[in-house]
Amino acid sequence: MSIMHTLDLGEGVEVHLDPVSALVTDVMARGGAEAISAAMARGFGRLIGFAQRAGLALVGHPRALRSSRSDAGASVTIALPVTAPARVLVHTPAIRLGVLPGMTAWRFSHRGPCHAIGDAYAAITAWLVSHGAVPSESDVERIAPVWEEYVCDPASTMLDDVLTFIYIPRGVATTR
Repeated sequence: MSIMHTLDLGEGVEVHLDPVSALVTDVMARGGAEAISAAMARGFGRLIGFAQRAGLALVGHPRALRSSRSDAGASVTIALPVTAPARVLVHTPAIRLGVLPGMTAWRFSHRGPCHAIGDAYAAITAWLVSHGAVPSESDVERIAPVWEEYVCDPASTMLDDVLTFIYIPRGVATTR
């Protein structure tokens, strides 16, 4: 079985994002990509359940902010855009209400299995350098916030059709 993925780098699609309220939590996973995906799925399930109990409508796709990874696993901050609450929410120790900042960003599209997204990041890094957005590959790590937006549910979508948007904020200093 061949694993295919595509990355829309032709124009580095520029988008403007307005600030949005979001439920946020951190998930930890030990192991590889499957363990990380499972932990994120459980985390998104908790966020969706909390939103439903609080009467908050979902207003965007689930997001994963840049994570810290090691050989032992990963810590990932995940967010679920929701309507602003009409009343004060009682937070849980694991779930908090936050605001995802508005900004202008480049949006890249990765189509294919989530475990192949590393190739997408390598291509994005090369694109950022070649378009003068950053002076060198090592400068990419300093860009924040970088996040992924999951446009479809990988549990009900064929692996080759899973669509993930990767956002890189604009306005990074350039040497060109």
